[in-house]
Amino acid sequence: MTIVLVDQMAALALSLADRAYVIEGGRVMAEGTAREIADSPELADAYLGAG
Repeated sequence: MTIVLVDQMAALALSLADRAYVIEGGRVMAEGTAREIADSPELADAYLGAG
């Protein structure tokens, strides 16, 4: 089943997802497993509010 989830609680959303896509301005900026996205320091700083 595919579900599109838009959420400001990225850690929660990634904990529930198998795959994740980071979309900015209508373009896919990154994609991968939820673990890959969550573990990426660059993506965490830029998009996930970690920095």
